[in-house]
Amino acid sequence: MKENGFNSNSNGNKGALEAVVKIVLIVLAVVVGLWLVGVILKGLGVLLSGLAVLLAGLLKFLIVATIVVGVVYLIARLARPRPQSK
Repeated sequence: MKENGFNSNSNGNKGALEAVVKIVLIVLAVVVGLWLVGVILKGLGVLLSGLAVLLAGLLKFLIVATIVVGVVYLIARLARPRPQSK
């Protein structure tokens, strides 16, 4: 029997309750999925930041090492006696 446009039997309420539970579970699954994606992206960001710091340190070392090797080579070349031609 219908009262005020709603089905008054318990089967209709049970179906509506199941639909609400399904929607809540889907929303919960989406929220957990988004949280997991966020955690993965955060970890990836930390990894890439660490790699950038490591590469910056390596670049600084290589610049200093290149300058030092160049200066030592220049000093060694200027200090070496030149062979005299006859």
